[in-house]
Amino acid sequence: MARLSFLIVVVVLAIFSPRVQLAAHFDPRLLRVVAKISDRALLVRGNAPLNGAGQFDPKALTESSQVLTNLGSDPTLSVVSLVSSSMSDERAVLEAENHVHWLPVLNEMVWDLLRPDGGAWELVSELQERLLKCDVHERCLVYVHCMRGKDRTGVVAGAYAIRYQGASFVDVQKANTEIAGRELDWASQRALSWVEWRADRAEEVSAA
Repeated sequence: MARLSFLIVVVVLAIFSPRVQLAAHFDPRLLRVVAKISDRALLVRGNAPLNGAGQFDPKALTESSQVLTNLGSDPTLSVVSLVSSSMSDERAVLEAENHVHWLPVLNEMVWDLLRPDGGAWELVSELQERLLKCDVHERCLVYVHCMRGKDRTGVVAGAYAIRYQGASFVDVQKANTEIAGRELDWASQRALSWVEWRADRAEEVSAA
């Protein structure tokens, strides 16, 4: 009876205890070049650039990106974090990266009826503008990430590819599966379908 009571307590605790989500550590294998504007401006995707102690690790990020892109030494690093300040583990990422954030107002992607793409259409427009300015004035690495570099990051990378590189929804889904090892989640697929729809409408207007 005592053993049964003990097992019941363990099961109850397992079900109702708060889940603690461990922060993802930086994984260079998730790095991919999304866009390259000459040899001076690069858009790269990946996961949260944190070391084993949960601290922001710009050296590991820059060195891994240089191997991938041949960008050269000491590029200007701009980080766009697609993480939520309302979640404690993700908020810690924002705090660790705060001194290198660019466009901090775009830290959160919100799925709602007013912005079904989570704001990805507007964000990639800002990214393109930034890359074009970098190409003229400096060498820069713009790094986009969420926690694990899969869904939210996949939306932004996919939205950029659809809007500026002529990719289709099927193309970006296939690319993200190769990187993340699975398809985008439902909300991310929905967001990209809206981006593709908007890109198609923009082409129809320009052709009219």
